[in-house]
Amino acid sequence: MNLIKSLILIFIIALLPRILWFTVKGNSLDIAIPAGTDAIGYDQIACNILNNNEYSFELGKPTAYREPVYPLFLAGIYVIFGHSYNAVRLVQIVISAFTCVLIFLFVYENFGKGAEIASLIACFYPYFIYYSTTILRETLFIYFLLYTVYLLTRVINKRETSLLEAGVCCGICCLINTTSIIFVVISLIVIFCSKYRKEAMMISFICLLVYAPWVIRNYKVFHTVILGSNVIGGTLYYANTIDYNICGTDKEIEFWKKDKIKNQSLTMSEVDSNRFLLKNATNIIISNPKEYVLQCYKRFIKLYRIYPHTGKGYVHSENLMVTCSLLSYGIILPFAILGLALSFKQYKKSLILYIAIFSFTLVYTLIWSVIRYRLPIEPYIIIFSTLGIIYLGDRNEKIKSWLW
Repeated sequence: MNLIKSLILIFIIALLPRILWFTVKGNSLDIAIPAGTDAIGYDQIACNILNNNEYSFELGKPTAYREPVYPLFLAGIYVIFGHSYNAVRLVQIVISAFTCVLIFLFVYENFGKGAEIASLIACFYPYFIYYSTTILRETLFIYFLLYTVYLLTRVINKRETSLLEAGVCCGICCLINTTSIIFVVISLIVIFCSKYRKEAMMISFICLLVYAPWVIRNYKVFHTVILGSNVIGGTLYYANTIDYNICGTDKEIEFWKKDKIKNQSLTMSEVDSNRFLLKNATNIIISNPKEYVLQCYKRFIKLYRIYPHTGKGYVHSENLMVTCSLLSYGIILPFAILGLALSFKQYKKSLILYIAIFSFTLVYTLIWSVIRYRLPIEPYIIIFSTLGIIYLGDRNEKIKSWLW
């Protein structure tokens, strides 16, 4: 089977379980999941962009609390199809299917063997299927980050690549999720130091052109420089104040009602609130660094745990969620660790993957983590797991040949 036919087949196979899952969804926001408030927020911004030409949650109160690409993505779909969550889900299903195709293409170009295995794992991977129908940025971000990794890997391995495309994708990633800035900066420094100075500088320039309008807009609106979003202060304070065991439960609501600093921040402007919470979070960390290190360790474990915490108010069966996680991520993780170790022999092919895993793991370990935050790097876990599977399969064939 030639390459084009393989890519089309992977795309069709990926669509099937996603469309099947789509049929059990209603035309409503996922407000019953722990990230439901995020979905509501994205939808509110998108509607205000369309109806009031304003980037805000509430009319007359501009915000920089969310990066702009996903709300603009929603607004674009609403313009074409009306205010339909199912239309968003269908578009995201297509994007998620293209992600599976891209995984095939990455493995095919860089490792040769295992492209079919990696893409088929992605086709039926429960987390990818689930989030393809959720009104959250994850599906869009997974695709653009993977495409950026694909393009930058081509650059560092001397393959013909559109530098314009690479720069635009770098900028888009940063405008979907601010954490991408760390990944992009490290990647471009590595490319620059690998004697591809012209390419690194060109990609950087284009990325800055894509990203600059957001910074300029924020400066005009808030009269201060906001590189990403106004969420860092609240997130860091949240992470270093509350016990994770009560997150997503009724006890969390009661906890924040009694928190004086949190309540005081609610009386401030968005920018002042972010600075106020960041200052208090920093004071907490400085006053008890050992506790912060311990929390960082717990966040790392939480990011890579093999099944979700229970008792968090999930709308779906917790037993089903745990089972699906154990039978997917739980199975491929050991293979991924093996594949990661084996990949060091030809590190240049995987260098950008290492940077992606490292940068996102670092940020979420230092600030806040949940399993959902791991999703953007799960394509690389799948890719490395494929390397491990292929290696063990080859060894098994050698053992059989020795025996017979």
